Amino acid sequence: MIDVRTIRRAAFTLTSGNVGEAVAWIATQMTEIGATERQSFRAQLSAEELLLNAIEHGGRDPLSASVTLEALPERLRLTLQDD
Repeated sequence: MIDVRTIRRAAFTLTSGNVGEAVAWIATQMTEIGATERQSFRAQLSAEELLLNAIEHGGRDPLSASVTLEALPERLRLTLQDD
């Protein structure tokens, strides 16, 4: 359970071959903030799909992206922003 508001941010330069770096960062952060396994899985899956879609269909390879994870006692918010 998440007790206090926590915000974590990171920036990445991604290709279809290294999206896993951003996903691994999300997994680590989710563990550190005390998210459940289910919450962590959902965040990782969503991020992977969105980032790959942005790379493959957005014509950006490499893609500059920032990932923000905001944890609140009642919810988690994952924000992905690209160039």
